[in-house]
Amino acid sequence: MRIRIGLDFGTSNVVVAYPQGDQVNVHSWGLLGDGHLLPSYVQLTARGTSIGAPARQAWERGDSNAYRRFKLRLGRALESAEGPTAQELTTHLIRELVRNLIASPTYVSDILAIESAVVTVPHAWTPTQREATRVAVEAAGLSVSRLLDEPVAAAVHFARLRQLPTSETLLICDMGAGTFDVTQVQVEGMKMTVWPRGTVANRFAGGYADACIARRILARITGAPRNLEDFLGESVDPLLRPLLHEVERARLNLNFAAAIARTQGEPLSDLSPHLVPIRVEQGASQSYPLRFEEMVDWMEDLTRETQELLATLLADAVGPRPTGVVLAGGMSRMLPVQDAIAVATGLAVDRLQLFRGDADCAIAQGAAVVARGDVTVEQALPWGIGLVSNPYGDARQEQNQIVIPAGTPLPATRRSGALRLRRDTQVLELTVTVGNSERLAECVLVGHPVTLTASTRALTPIEFEFALTVDRQLAITAICGNRREPSVVVPLHEAWTMGLPGGAALTSERR
Repeated sequence: MRIRIGLDFGTSNVVVAYPQGDQVNVHSWGLLGDGHLLPSYVQLTARGTSIGAPARQAWERGDSNAYRRFKLRLGRALESAEGPTAQELTTHLIRELVRNLIASPTYVSDILAIESAVVTVPHAWTPTQREATRVAVEAAGLSVSRLLDEPVAAAVHFARLRQLPTSETLLICDMGAGTFDVTQVQVEGMKMTVWPRGTVANRFAGGYADACIARRILARITGAPRNLEDFLGESVDPLLRPLLHEVERARLNLNFAAAIARTQGEPLSDLSPHLVPIRVEQGASQSYPLRFEEMVDWMEDLTRETQELLATLLADAVGPRPTGVVLAGGMSRMLPVQDAIAVATGLAVDRLQLFRGDADCAIAQGAAVVARGDVTVEQALPWGIGLVSNPYGDARQEQNQIVIPAGTPLPATRRSGALRLRRDTQVLELTVTVGNSERLAECVLVGHPVTLTASTRALTPIEFEFALTVDRQLAITAICGNRREPSVVVPLHEAWTMGLPGGAALTSERR
């Protein structure tokens, strides 16, 4: 069987799903993983590459040739001169992953070949990070048909499950081990219009929560506080690695018990503590009785940041107000996280839509639906795109012309109003602006991408085509009469990520 797959490459785990008939199957990894979850760990040895659970066990033992959380370094200037790069580790992981997906003498599978993959990435990733992901995956021999934002993939899966009869505007909150993504999606059948909101990446998520809890437990046992950074990243002290694993287990077990107790109306204070084994250097093993209330208290930084982020995004956002919230990612199961989201959005906890059985698999399943071609995903601009004739130092040119209003799904074609030629030449030079105001001073200039030559008449309207590239940059093509100008690309990533009116995050020179 030849398939197209949805690949969710997470900070802690990888999930692969693929369509088969009307169903979407999620691959189970056997001894390499925990059911559908393949740990995002790689070990490089003289005998070859191991991935998944065996590589995670090697990392927890302290083996220097085992690696984790390298996804967070992709496309960023965080590489050291020693050891493999994040792209190399990602390629090793994906190559072994594909080898285990396809039928072989040592693995039973009906998958004969993979045509292509829709690979999910965090909403906030820059064009450089997206390109690094694509290059690393394709270096492993897997064709990438599309990079898809993780929260959008979760929205696709939600829409497929619920088969919404009317248009719904949903706030997707996707919290995993390494990133917290927030994106608004307007769902109409299987058509998605994405309204960017914002992201907290690399810190306030599951890995951060486990580091906070482990740090406090170690301080209670030894009386010697450790820096939080000692528990984060790839190169954690080998003595601390088993503790992080045990803390994750304790967090999940306590939360599971608390969820049952809350459903049954029982007080959470009656929950039994979970014993966390810990081995102190040059000392015997001990166990710390972690209580649910204690765990919630030590996660307070994460939950407070979650609540403040959502409150800020909802207050500043352009576009329709969300009518519901969808929770995705493994950390969305945590009751303290759900409570924080409920407070920030003003919705009761029981109104939040949670992928209870498959919170970890929702993103890969949504990506598989997109891979099959069952859904249309459009991007709605959170701010307007304007044009102003140059030189904009002339007082008569101060008026900014909003050609694309905020909220317009792309691609789109718009006809401009009258634009002026320069006095001294038969050339029309245009500057693109980001913002929602007709006053140029209240917008951000993003360069001089459009130049039209002598055949253009003064005060002439021009047709423009606006589209987004695969890495979410704005492509503009001007059409004047029968002449089609070469397309130009405007880098709008910073404004896009923040989702702020006026594109305040852009760095560009004003006049």
